[in-house]
Amino acid sequence: MNGREVSPGQRLRKARRISGLRQKHVKSALNLNSVDIVSRWENDEQLPSLAHAMGLSRLYKISVYELFPNIDEENVASIGTWFTSLHTLGEDDS
Repeated sequence: MNGREVSPGQRLRKARRISGLRQKHVKSALNLNSVDIVSRWENDEQLPSLAHAMGLSRLYKISVYELFPNIDEENVASIGTWFTSLHTLGEDDS
């Protein structure tokens, strides 16, 4: 191991590519205004909100802890509950 820490943006880019997605697919899946937002995340210019981090986790089928190993577990649990309830409500509307 070279001791070099992998940045959040590098982890996000790698997870997206492994998932076979393009930035435009992430934009659409998360209802973002622009692919520039995804680009800023992947270039470490900005971090996604916790809600978007949860969305990325679901989209890439990878734990939010793997994407952001330094994230506070308590916050993720509460955001995860909220995020899941939103998706459940959306499913009832179909």
